[in-house]
Amino acid sequence: MWGIVPAAGQGSRIQPLAFSKELLPVGSRRGYREESAAIGTLQTFALASGMVFVALYKGFLNGTNALLFGSFLGITAGQVALLAANIDDMSPQLVEPLMTALLGAGALDAWATSILMKKGRPALEISALAPPATAPALARIFFEHSTTLGVRQSLLDRTVLTRSKGRVETRFGSVSVKVAALGDQVLGATPEFEDCRRLAASSTICPILP
Repeated sequence: MWGIVPAAGQGSRIQPLAFSKELLPVGSRRGYREESAAIGTLQTFALASGMVFVALYKGFLNGTNALLFGSFLGITAGQVALLAANIDDMSPQLVEPLMTALLGAGALDAWATSILMKKGRPALEISALAPPATAPALARIFFEHSTTLGVRQSLLDRTVLTRSKGRVETRFGSVSVKVAALGDQVLGATPEFEDCRRLAASSTICPILP
């Protein structure tokens, strides 16, 4: 930092204050130290304020990115809980009631995977995907509806397209349809199977026929 300081005689001169304390008149050193302390305090405050500003700015950018590239583009991101248990001592007929209970308690999805455990024991890995807030309730369902002694839990990041529901009128009746979109672009549409099965039963046709 440069500044104008009194010269030893008359007049003044410009010199770097931060590096030339020994060139100042003796009487001015105390005032200089006080000024340096004040400047140091201001610099520390400015640095702390700058760090806070950067943190707030980054948060603002993250929010803006989520707004522009998330909601605007039809993509949303969030976290989900994954719960899983390996079961090798339960009748497979009880798997369906277990998954039905998990879905009824708020699971977003549930599935069973065939696995081979130690000593060649065939088993099933039962998994459920759910909002993190519902994980404790789903873990309880695992214990109440299966023979497992433990449930693994983990948090996963998930990115999904915007989803909505609509209805399509067919010659057999009205069918609910799930629509997946990326912004204004529709990427896919899937009819609800239960609606198709119901209409197929009432019309005596196979639900898989076009």
